[in-house]
Amino acid sequence: MFTFIPCAAGCGRSAITGSNICAVHSAEAEAEAKRIALYIAGEETITDLNAEGLRFDEVDFSGRRFDGCTFQNASFYRCNFSSSFMRVCFFDFANLSECNFEKSNLTFLSFAGASISNSTFRYSEICNVNYGGCVISGVVFDHSKLYNSRFIRANLEDTSIIDCDLKQVNLIKICKTNVIIKSSNTNEAIHTMEQIQK
Repeated sequence: MFTFIPCAAGCGRSAITGSNICAVHSAEAEAEAKRIALYIAGEETITDLNAEGLRFDEVDFSGRRFDGCTFQNASFYRCNFSSSFMRVCFFDFANLSECNFEKSNLTFLSFAGASISNSTFRYSEICNVNYGGCVISGVVFDHSKLYNSRFIRANLEDTSIIDCDLKQVNLIKICKTNVIIKSSNTNEAIHTMEQIQK
């Protein structure tokens, strides 16, 4: 896991899987994204994939297992991740719009600083996932287990969290606008620093 190679341009970023340069220095980033999408389509298990900074439009990632992959600073539009199984994957500062993560199993993922809009995580197992600093708008988490996940300093707007398991979910310093939280065990979530220090 995590066998990424550095970009040949010497910028300090990791090279895209199957290339010797990163997305920033690639003259054909769109073609690289299509190549990565075709690779994923032909595999059931994807390990050590680096797709940092690429853009994916209407790609089907559903039903696959991802281990140790990074999609940092990538963009996803109308992508389907439903019924996927993800472990130790990174979406930090990514942009996800109209994406479907329904019925997925997500553990030890990071969406830190990401923008997630008009997407759904319904009926999912979401364990130890970091949404810290995210801008989350029009997202549905209904009927999901969010055990020990973190939304520290996240900005939630027009978001639904109905019938969810919020045990040990960290909600410290979140900003909420038109957020529906009901039929969920909010009393078992962490709302203040004092609860952590006990």
